[in-house]
Amino acid sequence: MPRHHRVLIRFGYDGSRFYGVPPQPGLPTAGAALRARLEHAAGTRARALAWASRTDRGVHARGNLATAALPWDVDPVRVAARVAVPRGDGLFDVALRPVPEAVHARNVGVGKWYRFLVQDGVPSDRVQFLARTLGRQRGPAGEPQRVPDAVERRSWPVTPRLEPHRMQSAACHLVGTHDFSSFAARLGAQDPVRTVSALQVGRVSGCVQVDVRGAGFLRYMVRNIVGLLVEIGAGLHPPDHARVVREARSREAAGLMAPARGLSLRRIDTARDWFGDR
Repeated sequence: MPRHHRVLIRFGYDGSRFYGVPPQPGLPTAGAALRARLEHAAGTRARALAWASRTDRGVHARGNLATAALPWDVDPVRVAARVAVPRGDGLFDVALRPVPEAVHARNVGVGKWYRFLVQDGVPSDRVQFLARTLGRQRGPAGEPQRVPDAVERRSWPVTPRLEPHRMQSAACHLVGTHDFSSFAARLGAQDPVRTVSALQVGRVSGCVQVDVRGAGFLRYMVRNIVGLLVEIGAGLHPPDHARVVREARSREAAGLMAPARGLSLRRIDTARDWFGDR
């Protein structure tokens, strides 16, 4: 008889509340919040908790995945109902399903979908205020500014008006299987070759929306791609500059890196639809 239940958990979170996913001493993380919620729902310790994506500080998620082991005498159906109840802990849309023992967070994913939001045409004083406020920096005493709204907390405000059609033309040079060394923070022993299956840019509800899909990404790769596309959308480079940067295979050839708060992990694709809503 099995000694435990293997469970797969899908969870979203507000990245502005966390210092990434993996637990860190003395700091709030999405992983620690998930463990606390899971153990509250199960009434016991959750073992072997692991994550499919270790998103960085400030990055949001709608559909990260995790696996854990619960004692055999715990009813996973009851835990699933309890873990979905909101707790004001920065997590949302938490769902749990029992899965076979072979399923693990590190091998369940076959692709990822990231979305980045850019709010363009923002007055420069507002951009500076948001940088101080959302970066937790102290501004001038009595600075008369309204507090950041939901869009501002989850997007990158820039002053230039962007041209999404230029950004989309540039994006075509980054789709496919390429060496993405120019878009990596540091490679180490990592293989820089990655496959971007789709890269779409458009204007949605007043923001420029960039959707990136692929089998896997280098660290900071998506944020560096968005930074380059924003420079091109602002008219600083022609669209084919994206090809020049890609072929340079050097981080020095690329431009600025977009901030974490505009990025969200929308979904981790799996070979099987475990939650029945895809």
